[in-house]
Amino acid sequence: MDEITLRPATADDLAFFFTLHKESLGPYVEQVWGWEDDDQRAYLERNLVLSRTQVIVIDGADVGRLDIEDHGDERFLVLIEIAAENREHGIGGRLIQALLDTALAEGKRVGLSVLQVNTRAYHLYRRLGFTEVSRKGVAPEVRIRMVAEPKG
Repeated sequence: MDEITLRPATADDLAFFFTLHKESLGPYVEQVWGWEDDDQRAYLERNLVLSRTQVIVIDGADVGRLDIEDHGDERFLVLIEIAAENREHGIGGRLIQALLDTALAEGKRVGLSVLQVNTRAYHLYRRLGFTEVSRKGVAPEVRIRMVAEPKG
């Protein structure tokens, strides 16, 4: 696989992010809340923070979105989405591992939240060293909080 690069997101990426979100997390959103294009587009516009969002690029093509917040002693993985045709190539795992390597080397933990219905992501996070610390909500709207801690 070629090198994964990241570029800063711009307002011009909004249509791509919507399509990507519908494709990657749409089935889980549908399962939990139901999917309505207008509601989801409004949600994206309200919650997209361009200053912390990056576009995942391979061979000059935009293939995903990465959103990370810095909370001082914790880096929080807000969102990672990869286009369907680029999944199963280790892109998400490589990016999350790079986040872990950097944050843990700096003595910071890495946190995230995943919907219980997204078992595929949950298992990826476990393989990468995240442990479950809490669950909130009532099925099907259960959010699992996970963290990876620096050693020592």
